[in-house]
Amino acid sequence: MVGLNFNMEHLPGNINLDVFKQATEQCVCSVLITDAQGIILYVNRAFTLASGYSAAEVEGRTPSVLNSGKHNKEFFKDLWDTILAGKTWRGEILNRKKNGTLYRESQVISAVHSNNGKITHFVCTKEEITNNENAEKALFESEERFRLFFEENKIAILVVDAETVKIVDANNAALDFYGYNRQEFYSLDLKNEFIGFAEAIQAGADGKFQQPKNIFSQKHRTSSGRVLDVEISLGRVAYHERNYIYVMVIDVTKRKRAIAALKESESKKLALLKIIPDLIFVLNSDGIFLDIYSDNPDRLGIEPYKLLSRHVSSFFPPEISSLLLQKIKAALDSREVQTFDFRYKQPTGRYAFEEVRVIASGNQEVLVIIRDISKRKFYESEIKKAWEEAEQANKIKSVFLANLSHEIRTPINAILGFSNILGDELSDHTQLRYIEAIKSSSKTLLELINDLLDLSKIESGKMNISKSPVDLRKLFSEVYNIFSIRLNEKSLLYTCTIDDEVPRTVFFDELRLKQVLFNLIGNAVKFTDSGTIKVNVSATVNMQGVVPGFVNLKVSIKDTGIGIDKKNQLEIFDAFRQQDTQDTRKYGGTGLGLAITKRLVEMLNGTIALESEPGKGSEFSVTFFNVEPISEPLNDFKEQESFKAGQLIFKPVKILIADDVELNRDFLKDVFKGSEMIFCEASDGAEAIELVKKNMPALALLDLRMPLVDGLDVAAFIKTNSAYRHIVTFGISATLVDESLDKRVGYFDEFLLKPVDISLFLKQVSKYVPVIKILRTVEKTERLTDLGIENNNTITGERFTALVRELTPLLEKLSHTSSFADYENFGKILVQRGEELEIIQLTLIGRQIIEAVESFDLEAISKSINSYKSLERKILENNI
Repeated sequence: MVGLNFNMEHLPGNINLDVFKQATEQCVCSVLITDAQGIILYVNRAFTLASGYSAAEVEGRTPSVLNSGKHNKEFFKDLWDTILAGKTWRGEILNRKKNGTLYRESQVISAVHSNNGKITHFVCTKEEITNNENAEKALFESEERFRLFFEENKIAILVVDAETVKIVDANNAALDFYGYNRQEFYSLDLKNEFIGFAEAIQAGADGKFQQPKNIFSQKHRTSSGRVLDVEISLGRVAYHERNYIYVMVIDVTKRKRAIAALKESESKKLALLKIIPDLIFVLNSDGIFLDIYSDNPDRLGIEPYKLLSRHVSSFFPPEISSLLLQKIKAALDSREVQTFDFRYKQPTGRYAFEEVRVIASGNQEVLVIIRDISKRKFYESEIKKAWEEAEQANKIKSVFLANLSHEIRTPINAILGFSNILGDELSDHTQLRYIEAIKSSSKTLLELINDLLDLSKIESGKMNISKSPVDLRKLFSEVYNIFSIRLNEKSLLYTCTIDDEVPRTVFFDELRLKQVLFNLIGNAVKFTDSGTIKVNVSATVNMQGVVPGFVNLKVSIKDTGIGIDKKNQLEIFDAFRQQDTQDTRKYGGTGLGLAITKRLVEMLNGTIALESEPGKGSEFSVTFFNVEPISEPLNDFKEQESFKAGQLIFKPVKILIADDVELNRDFLKDVFKGSEMIFCEASDGAEAIELVKKNMPALALLDLRMPLVDGLDVAAFIKTNSAYRHIVTFGISATLVDESLDKRVGYFDEFLLKPVDISLFLKQVSKYVPVIKILRTVEKTERLTDLGIENNNTITGERFTALVRELTPLLEKLSHTSSFADYENFGKILVQRGEELEIIQLTLIGRQIIEAVESFDLEAISKSINSYKSLERKILENNI
């Protein structure tokens, strides 16, 4: 043998070397021979094939070259103890091939003894059993998989002996389906319970399946006696020299019922299609007629069957068939209904109109429904004609109302004008009463004309909405002043509450809002003889439907008047309608006010609601949606204007001044001279925080450097506390503050450096506190003749000063009472004194006030009084 001096004496027993070599080399088992110390002396060819090692690579080494490392020391100790004792060791070893692959072997190791009984060699024969194990494992796993498939399958499966036609096994699904246990299945009489089952099994056993795919339709009875429609599928298998039939059972009861219902539905559909007065075509994607339904074949003009398999172009005109093909493609692509109309000339000469609807009914099919819409087209034409005539009539009405307004206003103007003049000249009380009646009737007629024009504008869509900044608190104050005289006459208690959430200024149509308020509050005053009228204004934000940064503005007017019956609550918003129980002689009115109000509210993106009960009063609620607030206050000055202390008169608010130097606090108070501010002072930050908690100021002027707690900490306290966050904070310091060094600087709304620029400070304050008056200085170079003073020599400082002393108490009274009678008296005095002093402008201002009083124009009254004050200041400044 190569690489081995193996003499005969080395062989076990007296065996010829060639015989031994030939025997071992032809053996399919691996043979390994070692000496007594376990050194490999010989391996056969089967060993090299199994291990991957050549004889040269293992001879001279121990069998540990094959060690897989998977056996512990005790395993090998037991092996050596056995063979060293002269016994034979049998067992399995997991070895490692040269390429690293693990393989399992069954080994027999025996010792070879010399004549004197000494162990000289060890002979090991071994056989690889890896493939056997894998095959057994695969067989086991296969059987396990089949068993799991059989038991866990949701389909009922039966195993039937082909010879005895007896059920020998059933899975859990079959037990649940039929309601039998296994023992009941085994003894079941299949011929009676499963009709046709035995015959199907016999056909399967003989290999004579007559049904497609070995499927049979049968009726099986469950343990409860219920008969079900089933389909069974058969499969034949031989096992241990016996034939078995595997039967899969599927319940088709519901499916059969569904098929029957579908057939019934199809029958109903066909009946329905036959009575529909439309033409219904089934077309494919190429425009070929597949089916036709019609209750009136004569409408087609051709036998329906003659159109089948023909193209649409053989039935429709070219332009219609081309359009129809386009709609077919669009319907199939989009899966949406496609429609179009067309018309054609009938033999009678009249045109007929057809509406076509194309609906995808399959991947490559569409339903085309054609309906005669000639009558609808005729009615639409008539409606359009009637609408145009109504529009024309509305235009004529608008022109008529405009002309009527002009023709009536002209004489009313003369009536009112001469009535006023005549009233000034008369002293007889009876005659004055007649004059007042004429004036009152004229104003009523004027209001009626205004209502008619407004209603006409709204209905014709010619009333425009013009938005501008509106000071809401000022507006509601003006509205009150308009009704103050009437409220006093009727001794009605009037309250107006404006919630804090309501913005001071909004971007809105002031004129239309006033009109709405005049109508609603005017009605409340008219129909309330005693009690109260309550106006409430509120705002909501951050709710569904509100645009971010905008508010919903709500105004409610509640009175204790006569109330409105429920049956009339909707009708009163119609033009010329009043509630049936209303005494028109007592209350008057045209019935247009609420109709105009409702439509104005809707134009302003709002709604109006009413809650009322006869005898208990009414509450009208108006909500305007998504009203835009304006953060900047309404100031009458330009940005480049410069102001001194006291020139801007602010709305009274609480102001906190925090500075440890008293003179600095006095200086800031002097800047606001003329404004009725409420001041609270603190000499350090800790005191300032306590005053914030106690007084809740609107504005906090904070010096940055103060003892104990500085101004930065006070500002941080205010802005980080939700209860005080609304307070406007001003930081005042003699040094620049780097915001990057102290982030608390961001808690200030404004920042000022000492020495404080008074003009800049006043403008910054005006951003947050409303300015109610601006006191401007004027040059004294203005000539007296420019002021409307005709004769300078007749005017002395003493005479004009006397006039000012006379008028000052009246002006003071007007600022508190706002009585129209007082306004009128003030105007008459200006006219009289203007004529006496020969000051033309003074006379003109007086007449303007009187005219404004007559028309209840509070805004014009206010402007005229301001004109007088300006004239007074200019004359005095000219040292008269």
